[in-house]
Amino acid sequence: MVNGEKPKVNVSISCTIMQSSFNAQRKQSVEQLQFQLFSQEWEKNWLNLTVIKDDVGRGPWWTAKKCWEEGSVSNATHHLLLQDDVVICNNFVNGIKSVISSYSNDIISLFHGPRKAFNGSARWGLSEGVWGQGIVMPVYLVEEFLKWEAKNISKDFPHDDSRVSLFAIKTKRHVKVPFPNLVDHRDVEIKSVMGHKWIRPRISSDFMGERNPEDFDWSNKKNQMKSVNSFTQYNKYLLK
Repeated sequence: MVNGEKPKVNVSISCTIMQSSFNAQRKQSVEQLQFQLFSQEWEKNWLNLTVIKDDVGRGPWWTAKKCWEEGSVSNATHHLLLQDDVVICNNFVNGIKSVISSYSNDIISLFHGPRKAFNGSARWGLSEGVWGQGIVMPVYLVEEFLKWEAKNISKDFPHDDSRVSLFAIKTKRHVKVPFPNLVDHRDVEIKSVMGHKWIRPRISSDFMGERNPEDFDWSNKKNQMKSVNSFTQYNKYLLK
């Protein structure tokens, strides 16, 4: 440890995939995602991997909550939640560990939609909130998030990732976003189960793809890009 620098955490990972299993496209997408993860030998590198299914359309928060609850009781240091409409990069299973090690006490969003301020000028971006396609939290923070959202957010709020974003904003945390993104959104191929429509596809402007995340220096935190949205449109769902 040099100049008061914090020692790196020996990262261990538990993972859940939230699946709208009533949708044929998303069932197939999860099968493909699981194949990617098995091909990268997740079972030799992570503690567990579980698919949490919503087979009748209960909504994304119902599924995500169960995913986070499973993560909160994990023996891992960190929990990863993946959505059912994503693709992961080359060597994701191993490479994610060095990403997490660089910000082991923070919320990390492994994907982010295009923002002008995220222009590729730095290794890391700072965001007000997450995109739900791939979120990492230390397990102790998962517990804190679940307690906080139960006390502070209405049960009627349908969104899963925006709950995490409200938690980050109200507890004064900046979400960390690695560039290139380790996860991409299959927004062109797979349509929203909530009926959302967008003018432009919500895909990564810099997806890692076939590049190897272990070839990047994630400890480089210089000149971080910053893009902030207040999320005030969701304040009406706050209980306090």
